[in-house]
Parts: sequence; C-alpha cells; structure tokens
Amino acid sequence: MKKGWKKMGASVAGSIFMALVLAVNAFAAPELRYVKNSKMLEYKGSYDEASYPYEKLDATFTTASITVDGVLEDAYGAAPVSVIDNVKTKEGYGLEPGNQTYGELRTLWDGPVLYLGISVYDDCVLTSTETKTGAVSNPAVAGTSVTTYPYASWGGFWATYAVTESKESCDSVVMAIDLYNDRTDYELDTAGIVTIDALGQLYYYASSNIPSLGSALGDPNHPEYMNIIKGYAAAPMLDAHGEQIGYTVEVALQIEDLELNNGTEIGVDLKINDVNNVVTGYTKETVPNPDYIAPLEEDVSNNDAENEDVSDNDAKSEDVSDNDEAGEDISENDVIGEEIPIDDETTDDGQTEENAEQAEPSDDTSEPEEETTEGDSAKEDSSPSNVSEVEISIEPEEEVSETEEPGEIPEFIEVDVPVYSMKKSADIFWSHSQDSLYKDFDHEHTKSLDWGVITLTGWNGIDEFAYSEWRITKILDYMNSASFAKGVYTAESQAALDAAVSEAQAVINDSVKDKARTEAAATALENAFYGLKWGNTKYPDPSDLPKQVTLPNPYKFFGSERMVKNASDWEERRAEILDLAQFYEYGYKPEYDNLTIKSASYHKAGDKKYRWSNSQGKYVEDGTYTSTAVSITATVTVGSRSKDISFDVEMPTDGQIAASGHEGEKLPIVLSFDGSISSYKDAGLAMITVPSVVSDTRTNDYAWNKRTGTFYDLYPYSRNGEAALHEVSNEMAEAWAASLIIDALELCENSAQESQKNAVADLAIDKLAVTGFSINGKYAFVAAVFDDRIDVCIPGAAGATGPSPWRYVYRGQIYDWSGTAYVSSSVDSYQVAWGTEVIANSVRHNRVRETELFRHFMTPGHFYAFEDDAYGYATRLPYDQNDLVATLAPRAIIIENTVNDYNDGCTADCLGAEIAKSVYRNLGLDADDLVKFNLRNLKSGDPHGNDSTQRNRSAEYLNYYFFGKAMKEATDTYLSTDPFSLNISNDHTQSPYDYYWGGFNTITGGQGGVSGTDGWYYYSFAQEPEVKNGIYEEDGELYYYVDDVRTYAGLIEMSDGTFCYVKAGGVVARGHYYVTHGNGIMDKCHADFDEVTG
Repeated sequence: MKKGWKKMGASVAGSIFMALVLAVNAFAAPELRYVKNSKMLEYKGSYDEASYPYEKLDATFTTASITVDGVLEDAYGAAPVSVIDNVKTKEGYGLEPGNQTYGELRTLWDGPVLYLGISVYDDCVLTSTETKTGAVSNPAVAGTSVTTYPYASWGGFWATYAVTESKESCDSVVMAIDLYNDRTDYELDTAGIVTIDALGQLYYYASSNIPSLGSALGDPNHPEYMNIIKGYAAAPMLDAHGEQIGYTVEVALQIEDLELNNGTEIGVDLKINDVNNVVTGYTKETVPNPDYIAPLEEDVSNNDAENEDVSDNDAKSEDVSDNDEAGEDISENDVIGEEIPIDDETTDDGQTEENAEQAEPSDDTSEPEEETTEGDSAKEDSSPSNVSEVEISIEPEEEVSETEEPGEIPEFIEVDVPVYSMKKSADIFWSHSQDSLYKDFDHEHTKSLDWGVITLTGWNGIDEFAYSEWRITKILDYMNSASFAKGVYTAESQAALDAAVSEAQAVINDSVKDKARTEAAATALENAFYGLKWGNTKYPDPSDLPKQVTLPNPYKFFGSERMVKNASDWEERRAEILDLAQFYEYGYKPEYDNLTIKSASYHKAGDKKYRWSNSQGKYVEDGTYTSTAVSITATVTVGSRSKDISFDVEMPTDGQIAASGHEGEKLPIVLSFDGSISSYKDAGLAMITVPSVVSDTRTNDYAWNKRTGTFYDLYPYSRNGEAALHEVSNEMAEAWAASLIIDALELCENSAQESQKNAVADLAIDKLAVTGFSINGKYAFVAAVFDDRIDVCIPGAAGATGPSPWRYVYRGQIYDWSGTAYVSSSVDSYQVAWGTEVIANSVRHNRVRETELFRHFMTPGHFYAFEDDAYGYATRLPYDQNDLVATLAPRAIIIENTVNDYNDGCTADCLGAEIAKSVYRNLGLDADDLVKFNLRNLKSGDPHGNDSTQRNRSAEYLNYYFFGKAMKEATDTYLSTDPFSLNISNDHTQSPYDYYWGGFNTITGGQGGVSGTDGWYYYSFAQEPEVKNGIYEEDGELYYYVDDVRTYAGLIEMSDGTFCYVKAGGVVARGHYYVTHGNGIMDKCHADFDEVTG
C-alpha cells in the first residue's frame, strides 16, 4: 500500500468531525483556553488537532562530536526515529506502488546545538548545480531561475517590470522552525522556513518590498534575522552495493536562546519535495506494429517448412509443445485470443517468466533492489525517442479469422506516447496532514499550528555542554547589520557595551579556547547589549518602565501618585499623555520657520486642474474641476530649505448646498487622506485632499536609510547618531501636513490680500473634520489627536497606531451576530476572530510608521513572547491608545470599521473609544453624543473596506455636530451602538468585553470582576476630596492652606499681584496689622489689609 493512504483516509473522517465540532460550537460556548502563561486566547483556526495530531519526537542528548556533512554519525543510531510519510500527491502525478519516496527523522542535541538528521529514501534523486540558490520566491524551491514580464502589455514602466521565480527541478527538503514553539497562524520573528536540496544547497524566501515577511530563518537581510543555522549539508545515501537509494540532509541549529534543559520544546516541521520526470500528457506517434507479420517468402528451406515452433511474433500457433502452458500466459504484444508458444526457461529479454511479472511491493526498505522497468527507463529520459523505452498503449483489435491473410495486419499503428516533464510529483510532510488548513507551506506567513514538536531529553544534568561562541557571534553580527541603530544610546551604556565587545572579540581571536572565559564574555556581552539605554533621557528607557497588563490609569500622572482631580488637572495630564506618545511612538511634530501663501485662486467647474510633477519638475494638467474649487499653494521654510505644498478646496455644487440646507452658510471642511468623497459633498461640506508628504515604502533601503518626500526633504531622516534621536514617523509627518493646511487656510482668512481672503470667504475654517481609511485612517487619527483645531476625527479601520489599545488582543474570540443589525445573508453569523494587528506586526512590517524607540517595547529576540497574565503586548508602555482617544475630548470621534475586519482593529478600535468615555464623562460631557460607532455589517470576502452607506451616516453626523441638524432616528441609533457591547458572546449572554476580558472594570485594573467598580473606568473627580491650596473662608475667618494644611507664611504675594499677611495657624490678617515677617518684600512695619479679603 502506498505510504500516506491511511492518513489521507483519516482526513475524511476528520472533516466530518470538524463539521460536527463547528455545529456544536455554534450553540455552546467553549471553555476559555489561554496560550502558555498569558491571558491571550488559544486560537487554532480550522486546525483539527483531534483528527490530525501533530508529530512528536525526542531529541537525544549526546556528548559525541557531530560534524555536519550529510553523513550521520553513529550517535544518531541511539536517537528515536520518526517517519516522514504524510504524502500529498500532486494532481495527475501519481507514482507506481512501491516507488513512493519517504523519509526518516532523527534528532540529537549537545547543549547549544540541535541536530536534525533527515534520511530521504528516493529511487530517483534529481539534482542540479545550475539552480538559483539563496533568496528566491515564495515558496522557496530548489530550481532554476525564470524571469517573466507579466505586465508587458500595460506599457510604460510596467513593460520592464520583471518577476523572477524559481522553477522546481531538484529533490529537496523544506525545514520549518518555530523556535519557541509558539504555534500560531501568523508570521513570527522567531519562525521561518528554508529549503535544502539533495546537493546541500540552501534556498529561502526574501521579500524585497517588506523584508520582514521573508524568511527570518534564512534571509540574512531580514530585519529580525534569527541567525541560528550553524551548518547544513547533504550527501547521497547508498545501499550495500553502492547504488544510490536516496540522500541525507543534516542541519545544525543554535538553540542557546532557549532554556537548555530536558523538556524544552521546539516547533519543527519538514517536507520532502519529491521531483520526478512525470507524465504530464500524451502525444500520438506512429510506430511499427509488433503484431505485424511480413509476407512469407515463396522459396523457403526444408528446415523452415518442417519447423513446428512459431516465433513470438507469429500471428497463429496451432501446434504447441507438450511443455508449454498453451494460452495461459500471453505477452502484451500478442493479439488477444491467439495461442503463443512460450519458452519454458526464459522470455525474450532474458528473465524467467515468473520474474518478468511485476513483483508485489515489499515493506522492507533497508536494502531496496534496483529494478528498471520500461516505465522507469522512460522517466529517465524526458524526451524518449526509442520505442522500446516508452510504454505503448495499443487499442485491442478485432480478432482475425483463420481465413484472413496475414497481410491485413497493418505494418504501422498510432499509439499514445507519454510526454515527460521534470515536476514535483508529491509533497511529503512530517507533521502537517490536514489539507483544509493549507496545501503547502507559506514561506511568507508561517503557520505553525500543526507543526511537530521536538523535545530535548536525555541530559543527566552533569555532562558538559559542547563549546560554543554563538552567543557572542550572534550579537556581533547583529551589531554589524542595518537592524542595529548606532550612536543613539547613553554614553554610560555605550561604554559598557564597547568594553564587553572588546573582550568578546578577544575570546574569538584567541587560538586557545577557554570555555569558562567564553561563557563569561558571552554573559557580559548579553548584559551590556540588552542593557543599552536610549540616548534621549527625557523619559525612562522602555526597559526601565514597570509592566502593566491592564490599561494604565489616565488619571494618574506619569511617575507619581498624583491624581487628576478636575478639568484643569486633566488639561495638564492630557498634555503629558500627548508628550509621552510623541516621545515613545510617533516622534515629535516639528515646527517650521516660516509659512507664506504663494498663491490662492478660485476656480469654476470645467476649469483645468494642474498638479506638480516631481518627475517633470513642473505643473502638469490633471483633468478639470467638476465643481467650484479653491487652489492654494503655500511655501514652507525650514532653515535653508523651502518647499511648496499645494492643495485644493473642493466645494459642493450649488445643488448639493441647497439640498443640505446650507445656503448662505459658511461650509465646514473635511480633510481627507482618501481623496474626494461624494458622501460629504452631498451633505454640503467642502473637502480638502491632504497631499502626501511621505512614502509608505517599507524596504530596508527606504525605512532605514534614505526616506524621501516633501517632509523628509525638509526634515532629513537619520538612522544613526544624534539626529536619529529626533526621528519622526510617517504618521506624524502626515499629521504635520494636515496642520500645515489649516495654518495656510488661517493665513488666507487673515490676509490683507483680498484675493487670499476671498478664496476662503465661503469656508468655516473653525469647523473641521478629518477622515481616512486603513493607513490613511491612522493618519487621520494622529492628525486629530495632535491638532486641537480638528473638531471631529473619523478614522476608518485604523487599528494599530490608531484607536486600538496595544494591550488587548481579540484573536480567538467568538461572536454570534444573529439577531443583530450586523448580520448578512452571505456571511455566517457565527464568527471566530482570526486576527489582530499586534505591536510586533506593526513595528516589523511598517517600520516607517513608528519610531525606532517604539521597537524597544517588545521582548528582544522574541517580539511575540507571551507575557504572564497579559491580554496582549506592550505592557511597559506608560499609556495606551485609548488615552489618545480621551485627549480628543471635548471633540468628537466616529469609529469607522467593519465588524469582521479582524486584522484591522474592529474590536479594539471600539474598545479604545468605549474606555475613553470615562474621561468624557468626568469632564461633564455627553460621551454618548461625542463618541460614535459606525461599523459595517458582516462582509464576505475581504472585509477591509468602506462604502457610501457607511460614509453617509458619518456625513449626517457632521451636519448634526456642526449645524445642529437632527439625524434620522435610524442613523442616531446605529451610530450610538457599539456592536461589541452587545451580548454576542457566551451564547448571547455577555458582550466580548465582559466575557473575555472581565468587563471595563477588569480592563482598567479593577479586582471586582465584571460587576465591580474599583477600576479607574469608574473613577470620578467628585469622589476625591479637594486638596486645599490658597485662601479659604471658613466660619467667618480666612485661612491660608498649603496642600490641605493651614500654614503660617508671613507676607506673601498672591497670583493677582496683591499682598496678604498670614499669621500663625494660617489665619489671614485683616485691617491694620504689624508685619513681623516681610519675606524680603518689605521690612517690619505696620500695614493695612483689606477688611474683607485680607
């Protein structure tokens, strides 16, 4: 039986089981299960572990010296063996029974290194030295490089846009490593995949656009390169006769970042890429007919005439010798129904008759015999030209009667000849088996849910580990890469690192290896490296901040016990929160030296539009205006550098203004990072498209070298050195652009030039909203947070760096939307949240969107580490995104998203807004009137999007906010409903906030659970007694207080410039009184004080 059939059969039962599980889950809330030591939900997606359990294997400890050369030492003989035989045959490429390739895995460890010995049994090993090794496509395959121009028909730039892929042409093994066995359905910085072919050549996927999506295991240019492959090799595997029966791949992995002890688990999976010359089709070919009998010569010898035996090619055989088994065995070439004389000893090709028949496949693979069949010969030659080397399919012909002449059999016949091509005939996995989970490894988005587990075993706790310098070389390699920012640390911490590096280099260069000295140097280097402190010491380095797994208290001042007690305190605390966010996350929004209006003009519908072309260095035509518009060009100057920034104010038509009821009114403005939006113009609102001043390019060269765009032309980016301490992210750069536009509008409004003043005469510059979707939604959020002149913030699917708190990850939460306004006929109401854009995803993949310092809030070398009792990540951050939402008060925010856009903050965006309501209420504001939720219902396909229905609701709210125009009842109800506050979890009994996170009370640090009120969410200014400072009248007497204590002070100057005298006990003197303590203001003397106020 072909290997893998048993498991493939089980997959059918598994699918049925999974369907039953989903059906049950729809009616019963499953037990909450968390990942490791955290409070993040365990999420396995569609992985059915019960039906497709992952493989497990123990790694045996060894003190033997292992050389990675592809030849497995005797030490491997003591290791357990696990078979690699989960066969996924490629469609149409089936192999003959008995020839199925399979593998065996053995593992050892010697302390610092894990060794994988992979034996691949393959009767036809294909290799090539002409392959493109190193960085290749996804998936990384062993093959030749093929370049195509798929967009040539588009012309222009696209005509030369090349796509290079690798055509698989070699047998190979794919190795997938999840170093910390995190078992996730998303890519990690500690998981990656590489391919090693039968010649020992390495291949890996490298993404030039977003390098962090390449193989962290194999790509040395990856920003989080793991650098754990110590060595790899391959060698032929031979039988006792010296014949190749397969090949061996051997890999050594440095595992010193793990706890080196029995029981430590490492996620691993393997896949054999079985490449063969396979039949990909058939072609018709005319060949000699093996049954054709040439006409007999008229003159034949007596011996021929008397010969009673007939050759195999004769059409008839009426006489058969006594020893022949007449009619029982007929060769493929014989015509059906005829009896052929068969030699008792041998066939035509020299084999005995019983050996010529195909043998049953043997389960014994220790010494497979080398057999060559006609089919095998054909496989070795992809373009067979010899008839004897191919299988010939002959259609059975009608029986020929005895009266027919031999000449009626055709001399040539047409047959189907197989066409061979070198292709992969099967994927053969070690652990992965569930096809519905994925068909093949995704080298970009590693999904390790069903990968196997290798467990370290066998160490007695006494034997010495092998010598290793990897702990040193790993850090030194990292310091020499672009990933390491240089010259941005405090002098003290940099000096400690320099000293540690010097000793580490000496250890490496020393020809005499002292293990104790090496380990001491490695420890010192690690301590110094991970102890580096950020050079700007205005606030503590992230590593020095305390952990807080729930949301930090926005009412508590940073680094103190002081609490916000009133609106005035909140303004002070608000400024502190904004400063912290700029310092740690976005960078500070820079000032400019000068801004002037270069031009301001008014356009009618139909006038030509112009835009600036960087490539041509001039303004070029850009269509026509569809409505009246104002064009403004401002010149901004920073130091010696100046740049022009142009934008249009797009006015609604007269009809739109009339329909909205705004005739004679100055029009509010919507700043849009998405371009023109008809919903807002239909509502009678003006629009400005915020010009792009940066690029969202995320290549290594752009992100960490040369950033371009108007903003970076004015404020050059630096990766290293003192200037790098003042890095500004793309998000703050775009917020700067929005603020500059508002500045320009105000300049026009206040200008002495009539043309500029008239250009904005119809605009209500004091009524502003900002919007954007996806990355533009992030820009809109940051723009509003850091510019108080923006009244309404409308971030669409902003997620990370937007309103979504970093500390709360909702992956794995279950929602049942049935019975709500968010159902869809095309989408199942029973939903499992499959994603969240966590801090590691954002910082790794979007390096231009946050600062370098923000990366330091993640665990070094393990960005996705699950923290004790944490619901998410960034637990050292001294604020969270909900605090930034709160700083918008008393302004408004509308959360736009889609209820199943899990990857873009649907749940967490709403959480951030809900928690911020606490601050709104404490400020005496109507939180429900100012914090709105505009989420689309369930969407099929990719839910990441928006539509006019959604934006029409937001536009309706803007008219309510700016003009007091009542919204339709349906709109008001919709925008006032946070969909995730509904009871859509735990069988419709609780909201996700309550069921999964313990409610707003627990989320904000309370200990009383869902029904408790000790979390800061319920904090009220009124609950705290006023701390008295200054003069208070009590029982007809005036008293002077300092921090709630009556205090003697002598003569003091008040804030209004008047003076009073404070006697003993804090009593304020009135009328005529002798001043004994003038405090340098005046000498001792009599003075007169107010009889009433002192």
